[in-house]
Amino acid sequence: MATTATKIRNSLWLVLVLFAGTFVLLALRPLPKATDATCVKHAGMVSAVTQGGGEGDIVVVLKDSDNIFYLNRARDRGYSIEKLSEQLVGQT
Repeated sequence: MATTATKIRNSLWLVLVLFAGTFVLLALRPLPKATDATCVKHAGMVSAVTQGGGEGDIVVVLKDSDNIFYLNRARDRGYSIEKLSEQLVGQT
């Protein structure tokens, strides 16, 4: 017959395995595709286009907005900071 300590240890292991399994299942599921219905639209005047934190990333900043719009790997996809800055800064 198992002791109380062994039963507690086995229960803790079971809870840990269930938690880890649930976490892995939730973390590995794919993100849903963005659609017009699921996106939030923002409008404003572009005040800056700068390099982001990553190697090919670009950041767009709107005037009088606390939001920063991050374009992941934009330079890797053919966009340049200089061209986007010329086209977007001052535009609404």
